[in-house]
Amino acid sequence: MDITFNGNGTVTLLMKEYLIEEAIADLGKNASKVAATPAKRDFFAINNKSDHLERKKGELFHSIIAKLLYVSKRARTDLQLAVAFL
Repeated sequence: MDITFNGNGTVTLLMKEYLIEEAIADLGKNASKVAATPAKRDFFAINNKSDHLERKKGELFHSIIAKLLYVSKRARTDLQLAVAFL
């Protein structure tokens, strides 16, 4: 968390890096690859035959997407389309 004390008596708190790192850690997979875009070409292809997530995994998915939504609005606008789809 970055804390900046402004000269006019206000404080600015930034949590961009923290939330990104936390979302990656929550995922539990290696996410250290470099990519040209936030999503693959077939990202929007939907598999209607896939099973629903079990409750625990669904809650984790929701938590990760909420963190990414915050980051996409504050710092990484290039993520907005992919996060909105998820």
